[in-house]
Amino acid sequence: MEVYVGIYFFTAIFACLYLNVPESNRKALRIPIYLMIMVLIGFVVFRDGIGTDYETYFGLYQGSPGLLEFLENPFYRDVEFGFGLLNAVAKTFNLGFPFVSFFCISVTLWNYNRAAKNFGLDFIIVFLTYLGLYFISHNFNVIRHGLATSFVWHAFSYVILKKGLKKSLFLLILSSLFHSVSIIFIPFLWIIDKTISYKVMFTSLLFAVLIVVLQLNIVTVILDSLFFWSSKYQFYKLVYYQNVGGETNYGLASGVVLNLILLIVLMYMKMRENNNHSTYQTNHILINGLYFALLALLLLSTNGVFAERIGGIFYVSLIFLIPLIFQIYFDFKTTRSVFSIIFVIYIGLYFFKTVTVKEKTGEYQYLPYKSVMY
Repeated sequence: MEVYVGIYFFTAIFACLYLNVPESNRKALRIPIYLMIMVLIGFVVFRDGIGTDYETYFGLYQGSPGLLEFLENPFYRDVEFGFGLLNAVAKTFNLGFPFVSFFCISVTLWNYNRAAKNFGLDFIIVFLTYLGLYFISHNFNVIRHGLATSFVWHAFSYVILKKGLKKSLFLLILSSLFHSVSIIFIPFLWIIDKTISYKVMFTSLLFAVLIVVLQLNIVTVILDSLFFWSSKYQFYKLVYYQNVGGETNYGLASGVVLNLILLIVLMYMKMRENNNHSTYQTNHILINGLYFALLALLLLSTNGVFAERIGGIFYVSLIFLIPLIFQIYFDFKTTRSVFSIIFVIYIGLYFFKTVTVKEKTGEYQYLPYKSVMY
């Protein structure tokens, strides 16, 4: 636990320092933060047996054929081509599983860096938010999902640029080589920056909350009808999520409630229309991203496979939305300290909730930290 406390401790210190100085004076603080990023990459690359999916991904690497054999049968063990190719290359050249981890986290951070730039946001603040909210789970556990999520948001960030559609499509197709869920987000390239009336947002979210509170099975019935032919859907519904306790999980999670309140406040303040420190499309994309996340997580609360993959990817809008809130409302001498305190508490709640999550067996997913180096 000491390792994770240390990570949060340094994150909190850097966040308070970085957020409390004017933008013109932040450049000097970026050097130690980039050094911290390098340390965290090593923290991921040299882990050993951490996360429920570690054995799965490590097993895929161990069972991977060599490159030539892979090219003859590129869809072994029902793994997407890109992830299979990555493992085959690592296996052929004896690079080891740490190389697979290094590739995934490097590409993930590169995607978020590019997305932050396109959204007109400070990557350091984006990274600090990501570190608190998703870094552990995306890089220790759902690795392919975390990689795909970064590609999806990189793709969304090009929506705001002229002639950016081709790049967005290319990124989503590339992402699908690592996780096929990326294909689902192609239609959202034409939706994500559109104006959805506040009445529609509020009414649809209220309807979704009522479905959860009243434990109505409407969405499950619809999904069962749509995907009766899919063996993978049946596996997740009847086998996997039953075993991990992710099925029939009615209820409003504390994080969902907290972010519902956040979205309602932002709607009340009409942040979407505030273009003084950001662009019209950036505001729309990030607000819509949180809206789609909450709607999906509520409507699909009893269908873990969809809630995790669809709602979870939209939910990452928070790593850009939080820095945008700072940029619009708090990046002033009199309010920076207030935001930094709220920020440190906010990411701390998420960080330690993730670190202390337990399996159904009662064992911790991420504790204690173990490394191949010792």
